[in-house]
Amino acid sequence: SSNTSVATVSSNGLVTAKAAGAVIITAKSSNGKEAKCTLDIYDYYDLVLLWGQSNMVGTMYNSDEKNTNLLKNIDADIVSHNVSYSRVIVDMPKNVAYEYLAVSNKLVDISTNPTNFGEVCYYVNGKLQSKGAGTSVQLHQSSGTNMIPYFAKTYYEKTKHKLVVVHAASGGRGITSFLPSSNNNLYKAITKKYQMAESYILNLNNHNKIKNKFYVAYHGEADIQYGGYNTYETKYLTIHNALIRDLKVSFGAIVYVVDARLKNGVNDYDLKRLRSVQQRLVANNANIILGSDFPYQQLAKGNTSIFCQSNLVRNNQIIDNRVHVNSAGLSQIGREVANAIYNSNKIKK
Repeated sequence: SSNTSVATVSSNGLVTAKAAGAVIITAKSSNGKEAKCTLDIYDYYDLVLLWGQSNMVGTMYNSDEKNTNLLKNIDADIVSHNVSYSRVIVDMPKNVAYEYLAVSNKLVDISTNPTNFGEVCYYVNGKLQSKGAGTSVQLHQSSGTNMIPYFAKTYYEKTKHKLVVVHAASGGRGITSFLPSSNNNLYKAITKKYQMAESYILNLNNHNKIKNKFYVAYHGEADIQYGGYNTYETKYLTIHNALIRDLKVSFGAIVYVVDARLKNGVNDYDLKRLRSVQQRLVANNANIILGSDFPYQQLAKGNTSIFCQSNLVRNNQIIDNRVHVNSAGLSQIGREVANAIYNSNKIKK
């Protein structure tokens, strides 16, 4: 081998790839005959866009509270790594899963367990800029452990593909705000960040390639009131088709909105209606799959074990726990999404 950091050759001639790059392998016989070949070894990445609103962002409160006894329907290892309502630790190999940060234009190794995921940045004059750059469309940073770590961990365990995550969510915005034609340009912000990530990966090394491109959507909290479900299907399909056209993603996975009637929850009827629309989207579109339908309904009737506690009060009622899932619940959802994608046969393996 001309470069053992890229590929090695064993004593019996077995060539083993070690890293991306070009290497010349030379074979020489005992009578002096020699042959050379150049091998191009590639790093393959899968690039996933995670878009949506508050649960995708992962807004958390009471971060010092820990109650593992009430964490139902969550895998034992996630429960054991749950350290608070807003924090779950993940054990992941290094250098296999990254998050892309647009403002600093870099990849962050997720195995380091960063406290926050995503970034607070604004879309201003066609650019993604740091917090404080303006009052245009904002992409939020998660203030706790959201879906990303356990999604990435499970995805790599299943596929052995390196993964780059683009976290592009904006809390509190209904489906209308994400439309390509929307005046607030939120669609342009999330697609811009994804395109920047793709360029970064491909320009980082000429032996980098992207194998799979897809999205995961966790959305609908802002559409559960005021009849938002009536136009949700058409608007979601508009965004879905635009992402396929503009980003060349091959499919999307959707996480169903919360189906739970909590003690101070909103109208359960609206929740069920919106979920039925999301179910129809999956049933009627081959390139939209169910990512997760975590059994929130089994945890209803005032049991807030997997829901964030909240300081948000309206009309003397605490309302934010109706939809905000805590870190253990989000970690479980992330794992289920990764399993669903792997089992869907939608990705090139």
